[in-house]
Amino acid sequence: MIKNPLLSGMHRVEARIDNYRLRARHFYYRVMLYRHDCPRCGGRLVSTAPSRAQCISCKITLDPTVHFQVSPCCGAKLVHKMLHYACGKCGRTVPSRFLFDEIAFDNNYFALKMQESRAHRRQRRREIAAMLAAARSEELPFTAIEEFCLPSGLDNDLNDFVGSVPAVMLLTDLTGESEYQMEQYRDLILSRLNNCLIQFTAIPALCPDPRIDRTRRFTTLIFMEQAREVWLEQQGTEILVAPYEAHN
Repeated sequence: MIKNPLLSGMHRVEARIDNYRLRARHFYYRVMLYRHDCPRCGGRLVSTAPSRAQCISCKITLDPTVHFQVSPCCGAKLVHKMLHYACGKCGRTVPSRFLFDEIAFDNNYFALKMQESRAHRRQRRREIAAMLAAARSEELPFTAIEEFCLPSGLDNDLNDFVGSVPAVMLLTDLTGESEYQMEQYRDLILSRLNNCLIQFTAIPALCPDPRIDRTRRFTTLIFMEQAREVWLEQQGTEILVAPYEAHN
């Protein structure tokens, strides 16, 4: 593949294209900011990053789209949303004239959401730790343990019961005759989530036996929660399932 003359020189072609795109972007920003002066001192503005311009005199940093562009629908100033600009009056999406080929990415918004997610996670861990600490039983000294005695004949009845049921039958009763494929349940659960909240009982069954299928679904969810793929929350008799980062 490398000896092919068309492919060996491709990296030079890609470098020329990247250089041309960079120069075109700088030229575009210079043209768009040429007609606008710094609102503080009247100095010349230069582009420093997508959606950011700086005055070369007073060093003020601003968003040129918000300061200089108005919406064609209402003639109002634009506001910066998560990934786009919108009319400040009616909320209609308006393309920015001060972006070359970038997305109007609001770094502050996503940084705030990540901080809130981490704070929620720490609070949840503290709540679980407090709940577990409150559920701990008091210390039981050995002197307080009374002599343990089985009811008369119970040990013989247990021995007879254990010996009457083959171990293979017990294992088949728990797992079912069909093979348990956890990956199939995982794929099914992820396809149903789709970044939203679902109920445990809303997950379709893959096994004809309702009891075995419920056991397999719950086992899969436990492993997925340990792998931080889902978030489980008990509400009454129902279990809510959500994507791990979207639980809040």
